[in-house]
Amino acid sequence: MVRTLKIIMVGPGGVGKSSLVRRFAEDAFSHNVRATIGVDVTVQRLLLPEGDAELILFDMAGQQTFDDVRMNYCRNAHSVIFVYDVSRPETLRPLAEMYRQISQMCFIPRGEYPRGVLVANKIDIDGDHSEALERGRQLAKLLSLEFVMTSARTGDGVGELFLCTASEAACAARQES
Repeated sequence: MVRTLKIIMVGPGGVGKSSLVRRFAEDAFSHNVRATIGVDVTVQRLLLPEGDAELILFDMAGQQTFDDVRMNYCRNAHSVIFVYDVSRPETLRPLAEMYRQISQMCFIPRGEYPRGVLVANKIDIDGDHSEALERGRQLAKLLSLEFVMTSARTGDGVGELFLCTASEAACAARQES
């Protein structure tokens, strides 16, 4: 039996959410990525230790607040991927508020808190990212999220990110059954 897992990806604009999805789904990268308008949906099959899974990835546009229409895409999500750009530490700040909004609107009403991963993306960009990485680790710990470092450009950590997220989502889906 194939289990369908709903995963949403959120974060400020330009942090590489769409590029992470493309690297995962197509093993490709482009420097010329258009900004997401609304939501892009990608379906990808994955073999997990728990069995076959069909991931439905909702790549949310990089807005800092969630209107009712966008929040509807978050309902019944099994897992959330929160993404920031380590080369732009200010992109980490909005994630706590995004977590709060998603929690209040989508998870707390069903007696849960978001499961998921906080992603430090663009680790391939030169520079000292130690402070941005440490702040990301601290936020992930505070929010009880996994922490993963990735580069959509090189593919580093992308497989780990989606396997980790899919396993979390599968766990959530089992508990719902």
